[in-house]
Amino acid sequence: MSDGELAEVPEGQSAQESTSLPDVIGETVAAAVTGIPPQAQRNFWKAVGRVFLGGAEWPAKHLEGKARVSAAKANVEVARHDAEAADIKARQKAREIIYRDSAKAAAAQFKERDLAMRALDFHAADIVREQSVREDVLMIAASELKEAPLEHDAPNEIDSDWLAAFLKFCTVRTSEEYKHAFAKILAGEIKNPGQFSMSTVQAFAQLDPDIAEKFYKACNLSTKFGVTVRLISQPFASPGENKLRPFGISYDDLAQLVEVGLVRSEWDEHAEVPDDMLRQGFPFENAGERFWIQRAADVSHEINTSLSLGGPSFTLAGKQLRDIVTMIPSNEYIKLLTGYFKENNVRLYRVIDIRDGRLFGDEINPD
Repeated sequence: MSDGELAEVPEGQSAQESTSLPDVIGETVAAAVTGIPPQAQRNFWKAVGRVFLGGAEWPAKHLEGKARVSAAKANVEVARHDAEAADIKARQKAREIIYRDSAKAAAAQFKERDLAMRALDFHAADIVREQSVREDVLMIAASELKEAPLEHDAPNEIDSDWLAAFLKFCTVRTSEEYKHAFAKILAGEIKNPGQFSMSTVQAFAQLDPDIAEKFYKACNLSTKFGVTVRLISQPFASPGENKLRPFGISYDDLAQLVEVGLVRSEWDEHAEVPDDMLRQGFPFENAGERFWIQRAADVSHEINTSLSLGGPSFTLAGKQLRDIVTMIPSNEYIKLLTGYFKENNVRLYRVIDIRDGRLFGDEINPD
């Protein structure tokens, strides 16, 4: 191979004998797709077509059929669709000619031909690296989909523009940790299109590993109630006083999370939980675990004060990215929260079971 030319069909193998692109796709993803919930397969196949066909709108049903054929193969030779294969091979050959002639034409524009060819080689290697990352992310996403069964079909089709942007941003990072995180985002979007915004995907691609680690620590302390995700800071005074440092979150850490758009800049935001809601039971989630707080029945109704839940709140991007984090609750943090609740005549319970819409669990003792 020379002058930037792409590899030709190996000697001794005719173009008619080479494998058609849909067959390659089927053989590549047949094993991966087995076990993916049917409700998610249509959006998954759309992603497959985008990754393996470079943006061509290949019918999902066709790709799905190819994969099923590949998965069902034993020792039986499946009849080929000659016309279809010839069409795909013609497209591949046309692309080879375009790429080869484009490389020659680009190199011819420069006096330093060797330098131009090295530049083309550099970009070719970058293209291959990016494609490798995309395919890795897609296969990991397939595994994620298998592990999370769906009760209902995806409400709508995954957006083509979102998918194009995602496949661009996910190639920015090449570590296995980032690949798995991007795969979780893709799997979540396949199951529930609209769960992650384009700006959230872009923000994640720009996160340095040290900032990502600080965000992870913040998630481990975060509490979600309703649509709000917050680092409740009442028991520790203002977070600006470094009172969250014992839990791995310093003032500077929070400032950096604000700077990258994951935490809101107003650190004194708060919500008031009214007395009647406290007496009924107020559910929330902390670091992935479910709890509820409740004012004890023996507390006089004359004590009808609300409970303040204040502290730094996550932005939309922060809330969406929190969904892909595997969080580890802090028992020490929960203990301090329990003490704060007790001071306000409120008890904290950890949810053990939910039956007929009712929460059952054990009271947590702050001592």
